[in-house]
Amino acid sequence: MNDRLPPRPGIDRRLGFRAWRNGNVALFALIACTTAHANSQNEAATAEIIGTAEAADPVADDLGFVILPIPQSNPTTGTGLTLPVVLFYNPDGEGRPWISGIGALYTDTDSWAAAAFQKAYLQSDRTRITAGAGYGSFNLDFYGVGASAGDRDVPIPIKQEGSGVLISASTEVAPKLYLGASYRYISIDTTIKTSQIPFPDLVIPDVQRSSTTSAPGLVAEYDTRDSELNPHRGVYASFDGYFAREAVGSDFDYEKATLAYNYYWPVGESATVATRVSACYASDGAPFYDLCLYGSSNDLRGYVVGRYRDGAMAAVQAEYRWRFYKRVGLVVFGGTGAVAAEFGAMRSDEFLPAGGVGLRIQASKKYDVNVRIDYAVGEDSDGLYFSIGEAF
Repeated sequence: MNDRLPPRPGIDRRLGFRAWRNGNVALFALIACTTAHANSQNEAATAEIIGTAEAADPVADDLGFVILPIPQSNPTTGTGLTLPVVLFYNPDGEGRPWISGIGALYTDTDSWAAAAFQKAYLQSDRTRITAGAGYGSFNLDFYGVGASAGDRDVPIPIKQEGSGVLISASTEVAPKLYLGASYRYISIDTTIKTSQIPFPDLVIPDVQRSSTTSAPGLVAEYDTRDSELNPHRGVYASFDGYFAREAVGSDFDYEKATLAYNYYWPVGESATVATRVSACYASDGAPFYDLCLYGSSNDLRGYVVGRYRDGAMAAVQAEYRWRFYKRVGLVVFGGTGAVAAEFGAMRSDEFLPAGGVGLRIQASKKYDVNVRIDYAVGEDSDGLYFSIGEAF
C-alpha cells in the first residue's frame, strides 16, 4: 500500500538516505500552533488557529490568558476568523510557563478546524511534554509534486477532511539537551473537486485519498534560549524523526525527519537578530500530504503551503527584530530555500526567495509574549500572517 504519486518525467523518484523530517505534519498541525512540533498541506492554515489573537496581561501573579476573535489571512486558506483561548501559567513557580489552549478557525473558502493542545514543563524543565488533537476540513489547491509542478502554477481544487493526534515527551539527559519519544496519528479523506485533470502528475492515487498514518518517533532538542515565545539570545536545535509502519496501524511504510537550528543574539538593549536553518526529508512511500512542504513551519513565509512539495526541503532565513517604543516593535526578514526529490537534486535556479516586514505588539509583559503581524512576499505570491509568538 505504498503507492505514491506518479514520477515526474526525467527525475528519479528513488530517495536516498532517510534523514530529515518536515517539522510539522498534516492536520495535527492543529495541535502544535505554539510549539516547535507539528505538517502537511494544511499546516500553514491550521498553524494560525491558536496563534492569532491579542493577549491581556496576566490576571493573577502566575496566570495569563488570550481570548479574542481576530481576523486571519494567509495564502493557503484565505481570509477568515480565528477564536483562540490560550492560557499561560506556572504551576510550580519555576522554569518556563505551561501553555494550554483550544481554538477554532473558519475562512471564506469554507475551511474550518478545531484543536486543543497542552505544553508542560515538569521538574523545573527537566521533563517536557507536548500533547494535542484536532479535527478540520480544508478546501485547498493541489499543485503536484516537485519544484517544476509548483512553478507550473496550475493546481486542481481538493477538499481534505481529517483528524490528528500528537504526543511527545522528552527528558534532560545533559545540560540543555533533551531526548525522548513521540507518536503522531493522521487520518485524512481527500476529495478531488474537479473532473478535469490537466496533467497526469495531478492524479492522486486512490490509496492516498482516504488513508491513515500511524508513526512512533524520536525527538531531540538542545535549548539554551532565554524565552520560548520571544527569544533574545541562545540556541534552539531540534530533530524529529517518525517511522510510519503498517504494524502500528499505518496505511504506508515510510520515514520522515526534520532538523532545525535557530540562533539568537541581542543587538544592544532593544534589538535581536534571529537566524534559522531547517531541512526536511520524507522517504519513498510517503503520501502526498506528508511530503516536505515549502512554507510550512514558517519556512518560508510568502508561499502557499503545499504549492512546492517533494521528498526533500531546505530553507535558511534571518530576522532583525527591533522594539523601538515600549511594547511596539518592527521586524524585517528574508531567506531562501528549495524542494527536490532528494538533497543532491536541488538546483540553484530553483531556489525560492522570500522576504517581508512585520509589526510586533507586546501583549503580555510578564511572559514577554508578542502579537505578530507579518506581510511576506515570495517569488510570485504574498501573504499576511497573524500569530502569537515569533515565527521561530
